[in-house]
Amino acid sequence: MRWFAILLFPLLVGLLSAGAAWWGERHQQQQHRQVLAQHAQVQGEAVNWRLRTTLEALYPMALMLADSPRPSAERFRYLAESVQQRQPQLQSLQWIPKVLAHERLNWEQRRRGSLPHFQLRERQGARWQPVGERPWYLPIYHAHGDEPLAAHLGQDLAIEPRSLAAFTRARLQRSLVFSRASGHGPDTLWAVLPVWGSPGQLLGYLRARLSLSELLIPDVLSAEQGMAYALQSASSPDLLLATPNFQRRVDTQTEPLPAIGGQQWQLLVSAIDWGPRWYGLPLLLGLLPWLLAAGGLAIGQLLRLHWQRRQTQQSDGVAPVAQPFRWREDELAPPAQYDEVLAAEWDAGRRSGEPLCLMLLTLDDPTVFQQALGETAFVQCQRALIRHLRQRVRRPRDLMAQDGAGRIALVLPETTENAAVLGQALVDWVRQAKLPLGRDDGLGAMTVSIGVAVMIPGPRSDAFQLQELADQALYRATQDGGNRVICFGSHAHLRIA
Repeated sequence: MRWFAILLFPLLVGLLSAGAAWWGERHQQQQHRQVLAQHAQVQGEAVNWRLRTTLEALYPMALMLADSPRPSAERFRYLAESVQQRQPQLQSLQWIPKVLAHERLNWEQRRRGSLPHFQLRERQGARWQPVGERPWYLPIYHAHGDEPLAAHLGQDLAIEPRSLAAFTRARLQRSLVFSRASGHGPDTLWAVLPVWGSPGQLLGYLRARLSLSELLIPDVLSAEQGMAYALQSASSPDLLLATPNFQRRVDTQTEPLPAIGGQQWQLLVSAIDWGPRWYGLPLLLGLLPWLLAAGGLAIGQLLRLHWQRRQTQQSDGVAPVAQPFRWREDELAPPAQYDEVLAAEWDAGRRSGEPLCLMLLTLDDPTVFQQALGETAFVQCQRALIRHLRQRVRRPRDLMAQDGAGRIALVLPETTENAAVLGQALVDWVRQAKLPLGRDDGLGAMTVSIGVAVMIPGPRSDAFQLQELADQALYRATQDGGNRVICFGSHAHLRIA
């Protein structure tokens, strides 16, 4: 119960922290939306002001054209350049006078003073034809802008449905109107301003082409740091133009703009450096002790199952297999490993009831051979003997090591009377190999003595008794002249010479 309370405390702290973070995040989002709404309103007013001030530059020019409705090309160019210097967003300016039928001949004759082949024209399919008879005409009389419009001079716009609709609406409203500019981008518009003379007399129209993107982006939509903007038609989901960092978010605010070009526009405002926060971190930190505790319990359960499986195997009489470190073919395991493996195999034999054999081997007269051969040759002979022993001792649990007295010790689990036969085979091989180096010189051949002890481990005995029996057997073998095997066991005492 105490551990449960200790683990419950960080969980409650995590839940409270997560709730506080969620509430604070929600409050911050509400404030953020209010700021965006205020900013969208301010920017919408700025867009309206920018558009209004840009188009107001057309009114002084319209007053001058009202005083002189038939200006020369030089006079119109001067007026257009002065307007474009103040408002460079106006990309093209055109003067379109209203010409009555009885004024056409005099009007064309006056224009041929500068353009010899000038005449009123209209498009018939893909070809230009002279204008037919009609009560009045709306030709392009002067043009100035960023594209060559001389080819359009004399074009009668009174037959174009879109242009004629814009002219008619401007005449009826007696104010500036907009129309879409065909052949240009979707954000390009024509601003049409009617020019009046005496009361009730329409002199013509002043037309200017402008691009909303060039009008709004440089000064308005990029003025505020941390904000992104977009311009969109209310009748279409596609964005007409947008700043590079604009992304439509759940907090994006919309500000309606006045109708421009016959359709309703709206300004979209979004924050760049704001995004939803993840408030689950405190909850995760609160759950961390529970996760660690669950992991510890799972590991403990796995260890308990593993220990139960080992206990079941041992109770069934299955002894664990020793896996000693695998040394080189001509090396012996150290005495520390020999003591550890001997004790482990003794415990395994006690549980399974199988016999355990210990074989101790030593060279006869090793000092004589070492002095006569030298250290290097003597070590080579020892390694040759070890390699041969490893060829005979191949079972996984068999161990060949060096005991504390410097002798070769063979630990052979589950081995009984055949241990004496194995020992005699080793003695015979060493004698027949004529070590050192396979020669039979005046020194004579090396021989070995082997002491073997076999016991069945019991509850009142230990591995030390097995080692004592092997020591006694080896002592008897060396005392009897060497080159022989003495075996002491629980069932027999054998002497093989």
